[in-house]
Amino acid sequence: MKNRQRRPANSVPSSLVAEVASQSSRIVPPEFSSLVDELKNRFGQSLEIVLLYGSCLRSRNSADGVVDLYAVVDDYRHAYQRHGLRYLNAWLPPNVFYMEVNGEGLILRAKYAVISMADFERGVNNWFHSYLWARFSQPVRVLYAREEPVRERMHHLLAAAVLRLFREGIGALGPCVTDAEHIWTSLLSLTYAAELRHRSAITGSSRCVPHP
Repeated sequence: MKNRQRRPANSVPSSLVAEVASQSSRIVPPEFSSLVDELKNRFGQSLEIVLLYGSCLRSRNSADGVVDLYAVVDDYRHAYQRHGLRYLNAWLPPNVFYMEVNGEGLILRAKYAVISMADFERGVNNWFHSYLWARFSQPVRVLYAREEPVRERMHHLLAAAVLRLFREGIGALGPCVTDAEHIWTSLLSLTYAAELRHRSAITGSSRCVPHP
């Protein structure tokens, strides 16, 4: 009997990557572009990709609450002028900042986390804690990518986050959980319970600082 070829443990099915690419490319309200422009101004060529996630994505109401963004940079040395911020970001990523911009006649409030692409990849594939791989197994939009290979790399990482969520959590659900929606909500509830604060506490009072 022929030996069945096994997929490597860290490989991601191309069909899942394609689905993630399709989902993350869906149209978002135009005012989000003003947030991207501000991040470009702050980080210049070091900005590789901007991700939108969280409650404002789900509600599609950018004016109601604080927009959740990730600014993925190529290197902390390029992203910051201040050495202290470089060291802090490298020591315990991500750094989190707050900003307000005028977009399409609206005042948009956002908190954005800054992380290098290398740390993002380590977080999805290697970190024990679910901070990144649970967060980005959920709906995400890629608002900006510096170049197409960067976008493709992120699609692969987002797909890997989905697999990591299932690999780490499915054994805790027990044999009676068979409904897809129940599986997703149960897995995410487990990861929320592991965070330092409850999901419902993530509001405009979240601990973050203005970008210097």
